[in-house]
Amino acid sequence: MGFQSLKEKIKHGINKTWTTIKEIGLKVKSGVVSAVKWTVDAGTRIVDYVKERTQAWNARLEEHKKEIAGRIEQEKYKGKVIERPQHRPEKAEIAQAQNCANLLRQCFPNGIAESMRHKTLEEREDAIMEFAQKGAKVFNVPISNVRVENIHAAVFGYYERNTNSLRINKLFLKEELGAEEQIYTVIHELTHAQQWHAVSTENAHGYSNSLLNEWSYNFEHYIPIAEGDEFYRKQPVEEAAFWMEQESKKLYNK
Repeated sequence: MGFQSLKEKIKHGINKTWTTIKEIGLKVKSGVVSAVKWTVDAGTRIVDYVKERTQAWNARLEEHKKEIAGRIEQEKYKGKVIERPQHRPEKAEIAQAQNCANLLRQCFPNGIAESMRHKTLEEREDAIMEFAQKGAKVFNVPISNVRVENIHAAVFGYYERNTNSLRINKLFLKEELGAEEQIYTVIHELTHAQQWHAVSTENAHGYSNSLLNEWSYNFEHYIPIAEGDEFYRKQPVEEAAFWMEQESKKLYNK
């Protein structure tokens, strides 16, 4: 082997080694870039997760604060409710009670119990719904629907503000006296419908601003019956509704 041939082999070996080194370098570089990218992506995901969880925690914390503040305000309001003077009906309420009594005479000229006595359960349901629809016109409020259905036995019925509808408990229609009571329940719930309509629209239905403000605040801090019957009945919207129910009944039975 000549010197020239040896030189060429050495040169070839060096070139091959250098090529291999460069290939290894490129692979290492690619691996490092991939590792860095993965680390950055993983870090971004962790940061996003922590940010998301922090926002969720802060949202729950704010809800909890509002709940506590609402509860404190509710307790204060319950104290104010107990100290309120007895409900004094305004002229618009007195006129409305008379209109209700007139409607009762029109629908039940021989008495509610007597009318219900000869009806089947299905016919009593129909009578309730028909009276509610006529009552909505007397109260001048739009009611989306009236449903007579089985509800918890402790509830005669209720007005749903979100759907603007009445729910009347079917359980009390099995006896004529219970059916009679449910007619007055309709008057009670229609009173709530009118109260809400008065505070949430431009139609005040003839009520004073002070009464509307009182009802509006009460709707925001409504006291459910589970908080106690005395608190429940003494709050403004309920006291007015019970008055309307009882006054309509008294005028009807005169």
